[in-house]
Amino acid sequence: MRIDKRVLIACLPLLLAACGGNVDDVLEEIDPPQVEFITEEELANYLEETTTNVNQQDESPSNMNEPDETESESQSELEETTDDVALEKDGPVADDTVNQLYLLDANGQVAPQIMRVGGQSLEGLLSYLVQGGPIEESLPSGFQAVLPPGTEIMDVTVMSGVAEINLSEEFLSYEETKETAILEALTWTATSVEGVDRIKLLVNGEEVEELPHGASVKDGYSRSNGINLELTDHVDLINTDSVTLYFLQQQAGDIYYVPVTRRVDATSNKHEAIVNELLSGPEFSSPLLTDVHQDAALTDEPTLKDGTLTLTFNDALVNQAEGAILSEETVNMLVLSLTENEEIDRVAIEVDGLEDPIMMSTGEVLAESISRPLVNIVE
Repeated sequence: MRIDKRVLIACLPLLLAACGGNVDDVLEEIDPPQVEFITEEELANYLEETTTNVNQQDESPSNMNEPDETESESQSELEETTDDVALEKDGPVADDTVNQLYLLDANGQVAPQIMRVGGQSLEGLLSYLVQGGPIEESLPSGFQAVLPPGTEIMDVTVMSGVAEINLSEEFLSYEETKETAILEALTWTATSVEGVDRIKLLVNGEEVEELPHGASVKDGYSRSNGINLELTDHVDLINTDSVTLYFLQQQAGDIYYVPVTRRVDATSNKHEAIVNELLSGPEFSSPLLTDVHQDAALTDEPTLKDGTLTLTFNDALVNQAEGAILSEETVNMLVLSLTENEEIDRVAIEVDGLEDPIMMSTGEVLAESISRPLVNIVE
């Protein structure tokens, strides 16, 4: 199993370095597969063909009367709305052919994988997180499901944005070291579906307030609790903010994106803080990688207008040796990290001193603005 070539870069060697080190000392040449950049038009066509809501599985009676003109207009508006919201967080996860699952990688980190598992209710989608399930043979190299074998998703009820997930008692048999990862995988998989913002756990119909190894879930769990939390010296929860950043990982020659949550000093410009933290790279002890040059920096404050955040960088953002080329990984890391914030729909990237259009490593011209990309697609 391998990651879809469309989301990997290969037109030139990819230079990756862990944060904190000298880039010249730790550069590693990687030769990932060829790629084809996904244009906005192709993405729109893809969604038009496939996007449906996983929670809308109702069957219409065969003798249903033809809808009148008003009903047809309303249905068209609903379909347009569904297409629009499908990319708000994680792309077309509420889809009849592909879904987003958060799985455990070889480093013990939780990472999203977009897999073709067929149309599913939320209950059916979560069942794919059980070890030994139907997707076991299809998982990418190094990945595994997180729920203990034999766990049953007995039922799922969604009300006011909260998904109550009723699990069988086998759920409680996991190892202590996996407790946080299990919570994160359940939460981020469920909240990738439109209309779900938080989860609450039940076992055999009884609400769970504390998990076997101490994690409190009395108030439920949401994305605000973070994912792959970095160890930090920040202990002041009042004067710090949490930001989610996307870095790179490599497994069996394939590259994929991993989200991590980092606490940073509170600031009036959170968008600038996110970019600066991304530029600083993964923490020193992290196995994650970055594709951003160590000298890249913002030259102006980010500006947000009508859902589009504009970023202006110095020319270190692009590879001057190759003729001012901007890598696809760098773009994806920026856009994925920033669009975790609901107020940001698209990101525009500018480079000071470049008069010509910015060229991507894929051979395409960088779009005027970029929406959240589809990444970590499993064939």
